[in-house]
Amino acid sequence: MVLLGSLPYVARTSPRSVSPSETLRGPDAFAKMADKTARSRALFVEATRVLLHPRCSNCHPAGDSPLQGDRQLMHDPPVQRGSDNDGVVGMQCGTCHQDHNLELARVPGAPKWALAPRKMAWVGRTGSRWKSIRLMSDVCEM
Repeated sequence: MVLLGSLPYVARTSPRSVSPSETLRGPDAFAKMADKTARSRALFVEATRVLLHPRCSNCHPAGDSPLQGDRQLMHDPPVQRGSDNDGVVGMQCGTCHQDHNLELARVPGAPKWALAPRKMAWVGRTGSRWKSIRLMSDVCEM
């Protein structure tokens, strides 16, 4: 289990292909791997499971609207990216997404909440191990 703010979640590679009971492996699961290259690759792939989880990828769309929830539905209320990736006038991300999680309203938060730039789009980049590794390579180069 991983904590983001004060809301716990179980990270998965994709809500459509992985059971909710499958959790991230901790560092101890990789400690006994003697081959440093194999261990490094395994840790790298494990990290992609966090980045490709809807909790992260929902705000990394290729289009102009964020997604919402584990099923990656269209954001409600409907919002647009805007020129600064922070929404349009009157509907900026920070209007609802404060600098902290709003547990009673079930709205996640973090300082300076906004969509990631288009060049950091992660939605749709799941499905194969190669794509996950390519994504992580792209993230490291940004």
